[in-house]
Amino acid sequence: MNTLIKMLLFSFLLLSFVSCSTMQHNIRKNSNFTEKTISSLLKKNGNVFYIRPDLGAFSIVWTYSEDKIVIYHLGNGKVDATREYLNNKIIDYQIPTSLELDFDISTYCGFVLGGELFGFKIKKESEIQDFAWGFDIECLTNNTFQSDFLNKIVADINTYNMWNVQHH
Repeated sequence: MNTLIKMLLFSFLLLSFVSCSTMQHNIRKNSNFTEKTISSLLKKNGNVFYIRPDLGAFSIVWTYSEDKIVIYHLGNGKVDATREYLNNKIIDYQIPTSLELDFDISTYCGFVLGGELFGFKIKKESEIQDFAWGFDIECLTNNTFQSDFLNKIVADINTYNMWNVQHH
């Protein structure tokens, strides 16, 4: 009986270790792929936006071109799905400074450790503006901000159901 319990315990520990290792590998794999996708889209369109759960093997990355938005659902280091919609380009909006965006987001939502990561990069001439925040997605998608730019992004997140990344 002791041998059986020891074998079951050993099997459980081994299975837990393999499961955790696999999950860590998938998270790292998707994180690396997300970074490559972000770099590629920034180079191609001059802008890229993303939502990444803190410990998720999936993410949402999107970009605006002249007349459309292209949304990529990434999972386990590959593109799971791509969606395109007609949409106004985001560059038409005045991009706030980092301090203005920090104030806007922190005033309404605060900053969260261990939540989702929302960020974007926009290339203006030779300069790349890079913004990222840890936040609670429910707070972000249920508020109206001072910045028209941020409100446009939030409206698109809601319209195209991008915040619900685990279901894509």
